[in-house]
Amino acid sequence: MENKEGKDNSTNLYGINNKTYELLFKDLKNLSDLSENKNEASENIIALRTIELFTRLRQKSILYPLLKILYKKWNIILSDIIYNEKKQQFEYRHNDKVITFEKLSDHIKGKSAKKELLSTKRYGECHKQSICLAPNIDGAKIVTGYISTGNNKILHSIVEYSLDDKTIILDWTRNLYITKEQYVELTNFRELSSFEGKTFLDDSKLIKNIPITIKPYLVFRNEIVTDMMKNIQIFQN
Repeated sequence: MENKEGKDNSTNLYGINNKTYELLFKDLKNLSDLSENKNEASENIIALRTIELFTRLRQKSILYPLLKILYKKWNIILSDIIYNEKKQQFEYRHNDKVITFEKLSDHIKGKSAKKELLSTKRYGECHKQSICLAPNIDGAKIVTGYISTGNNKILHSIVEYSLDDKTIILDWTRNLYITKEQYVELTNFRELSSFEGKTFLDDSKLIKNIPITIKPYLVFRNEIVTDMMKNIQIFQN
């Protein structure tokens, strides 16, 4: 199962018009994809830009104070984010908005994964990494939907699971470990589809011989698997 995107008006290898594929399955590479129109610079977009940049930076770096000054020119006030020692979480505070979060990289053990999460290499990897993360967490779901920012609707995948009395979201693109309530407030995320992460291990055996890319699989997984199970003998080797 490959992660390919069409770039023109032709039909791709899987019979989908490339412009239609881009319209339905466009990814958010980074926040520079969003409109720079100041009229769209809502409080949520500013918060999202600030948090996304913050989770890429190493706060103990000697360059961090200089970067705080530099990014202030783009209305990104890194000092709006503080570390709450009592809660052991970061807090973004601006006017009446408060977003509490942690860095996903602080919950990941692998050195290469940590390095990716703290860099621009994490962009465009949300679908693949959600598939990798979810099967390793009990009860975790892969959730795919749209993030709405200004006039943009961007297809995006995250991991969701319950912990104590909270629902936790893991967002690879933004290096975020955050409650679902705060995540939806921040990103205006709207779910299209979801399924338990561990089922992908069984699905991979079922769909290995059919031409399907990662994004259509995540969006239409339940419908695809249901139809295949009706004719399971055709797909079994």
